[in-house]
Amino acid sequence: RLRERHAELKEEVLQLREALVTSGHLQRIAEMRSDYEIPMLPSEVVGFDVGPAFRSVLMNRGRSDGVKPGQPVITFDGAVGLVTATSDGSSRTMLLLDPQSSVDAIVQRSRVRGLVMGRGTGTLEFEFATRASDVQPGDVIITSGLGGVYPKGLRLGSVDTVEEERGQLQRSATLRPAVDLSRLEQVFVL
Repeated sequence: RLRERHAELKEEVLQLREALVTSGHLQRIAEMRSDYEIPMLPSEVVGFDVGPAFRSVLMNRGRSDGVKPGQPVITFDGAVGLVTATSDGSSRTMLLLDPQSSVDAIVQRSRVRGLVMGRGTGTLEFEFATRASDVQPGDVIITSGLGGVYPKGLRLGSVDTVEEERGQLQRSATLRPAVDLSRLEQVFVL
């Protein structure tokens, strides 16, 4: 009987831990909804597609829920990617890591503007003009709002390393994504 009771209590502890995590997520969701005046549709990630040429996830919301290609997908930590295809009950989102992904961005501290691009790996690349080179390791990169896709101010990542200046017109920095894209569970379609 003690072994049975021990197993029951272990299961209960596991469920309580998951409830705590979920309640923390709900609090962060409520805070995020007050930050953005854009309607957000919650969605669950139900599949990952991480081939060598592209990076995407499958979500459990689709055309019947009002999801359309071109809509941004976010979490409370920052930008995730863009919806690229929909069916009635699901949709595919191209992650920021995808080599075809690019987002107009700015350095939060110095306001240097550039372009964040996917590399097909676990990091992002931030290209910016040499003349506006106030970019340092640790800087936070956010969406600029230009292009009309992502709202201004979503976190994209933080600078790990900055390429040495070699007289070229463009420089680049390696970014660590703000969102751990390998551990996505719940996302929001804007």
